[in-house]
Amino acid sequence: MENLREIILSKLRKYERVKVISHTDCDGICSAILFVKLLKKLGKDFLVLFSSPEEAKRGKIRNLATFKLNVVLDIPVIEFGLRGIKNELIIIDHHEISKKKVEKPNILVFHPILLGIEEYCPVSRFLYLIFQEELKEFDYLACIGCIGDGGGKYWKKFIARTLKKYGLKIGKDENLYDNKFGYLSLIVGSGRIYRGVSGAREIFFELVKAKNFQDFEERCKKFRGWYEKVERRLKELEKEFQRRSEYYKDIELRVFDLRNEKYNLGSALSTKLSYKYPNLTIMIYNERKRVNVNLRRGDGKINLCELVESSLRNLDGTGGGHRNAAGATVKKEHFEIFKRNFIENLRRIYQNVS
Repeated sequence: MENLREIILSKLRKYERVKVISHTDCDGICSAILFVKLLKKLGKDFLVLFSSPEEAKRGKIRNLATFKLNVVLDIPVIEFGLRGIKNELIIIDHHEISKKKVEKPNILVFHPILLGIEEYCPVSRFLYLIFQEELKEFDYLACIGCIGDGGGKYWKKFIARTLKKYGLKIGKDENLYDNKFGYLSLIVGSGRIYRGVSGAREIFFELVKAKNFQDFEERCKKFRGWYEKVERRLKELEKEFQRRSEYYKDIELRVFDLRNEKYNLGSALSTKLSYKYPNLTIMIYNERKRVNVNLRRGDGKINLCELVESSLRNLDGTGGGHRNAAGATVKKEHFEIFKRNFIENLRRIYQNVS
């Protein structure tokens, strides 16, 4: 870990300005704040932008990486998204590693697996592990980002210890959402749900000003209204899911159409449902310019990342993620083919198991 820390710090010391490109979710926002805190301690100038895995896989990172040194956080970037990048690029990510290795002298990729960390490790937690010496007073950010990305149960001891430090109790929820850090993670994550990239950006630029945990907590109150609206809508959609989701009993799959839902609720809803129904594969989709698909499986029985990639072959779409949580973006006219491929591939897995 010390060697990794020195490699990244040596790169950062070479340049006066750094561009940070991060994911719009809670983990991405907390990771961006942590990295900016590090850059400030090093006396560096910086610019922060937010993007998504889908945009990265369509090659947008190539257009964003315009500084001499660019840092990508919590976004899986595969080989075709890196063509033509001549500037220095550091990628710090925790999504499943692409089968295509990045072999470019100007690009460094850091992933928990490469360091022997087998537990599910969100980037905010990973950054804190690397730069604990520089970021020790911002441990709460690592906890909030970790819980917000579904990593609470994997890092329970660290989170419990940090909660105790701030005089807070841990609660009883397995995923650690029923404590102060969990509550704040939902507020931070509400930005992209309520207002997309602009919402994530607004939350980041407010919370990055926080000098300590108490200040952070106070600044989060500004966005409590967003969170409350999102939570109300989530409860309504949970009831709709019960009434009208398609159920494929033989492969333990439920498919739910959000029907042009105005909020970006696919990820949050699928995650919430996967906690409630860990033995089901959950597919939630929403049709906009393209069809956005969110997939979850709480018990880890199915590798959703691999399943998505195989179901997208020869289609106009992108996808990826983790074993238990994945997503895809598909051209409208290709969605039904993707859905059919997914069901057939999932059925094949069940047949092989039996």
